[in-house]
Amino acid sequence: MVVLGLDWISAAIVIGTLPLVPIFMVLIGLTTRDRSARHLDAMQRLATRTLDLIAGLPTLRALGREHGPAARVRELGDAQRRATMGSLRVAFLSGMVLELLTTLAVALVAVTLGFRLVEGAVSIETALAVLVLAPEVYLPLRMVGTHFHASADGMAAADAAFEVLETPVAVAGGEAPAPDLTGATLVVEDLAVATPDGRRLAPGRLSMMARPGTITALVGPNGDGKSTALSALMGLLPPTPASSRR
Repeated sequence: MVVLGLDWISAAIVIGTLPLVPIFMVLIGLTTRDRSARHLDAMQRLATRTLDLIAGLPTLRALGREHGPAARVRELGDAQRRATMGSLRVAFLSGMVLELLTTLAVALVAVTLGFRLVEGAVSIETALAVLVLAPEVYLPLRMVGTHFHASADGMAAADAAFEVLETPVAVAGGEAPAPDLTGATLVVEDLAVATPDGRRLAPGRLSMMARPGTITALVGPNGDGKSTALSALMGLLPPTPASSRR
């Protein structure tokens, strides 16, 4: 309103360029949100893998495999680093775009004031006052953009947390006592569980038979889904249907 009272032409330029700032904020914000989601996913994979290795370190050391997962941990660390740098790159570039946009808008006001000042259509006091006040008009929107990027990671984490909270918990039904499986034979045919990213099956098409009175061992490289297979056999994880396998 102060700029409008001083010079209506400069106020019209400011009002015309002001909607461009939120438009660019929305476009950049969509990219930032996707980057933040990928960053959070990379951090979760790295944290899950690290906790799994720490829990199984005594077993790995007993089997002489404590150095085996080092390459996988290094790969996850590189993925987390790339995701972090990607998020920072988008944040810095988006901040530069918003600053450039507001700078060009103020420059447009300054150029028009300069030509009109030469022609004597505006006084020097009015021109200086408008040039001082013009950047302040865009300041609230610039602050909104800054706080948006600061909260992008928090929004991605909140979405992941709400997804977990909204997942229905399976309720064990029935009150009958569990059957006696002391002499039963465990038969597994074509068991497969998809990884969280859905790219592969771990385990993939596992078939086995565990007879009573014998010791059956699941062996294989780290990451092939041995722990996942045991979780599926105990009913803690649902197996992947054959129709959904790739």
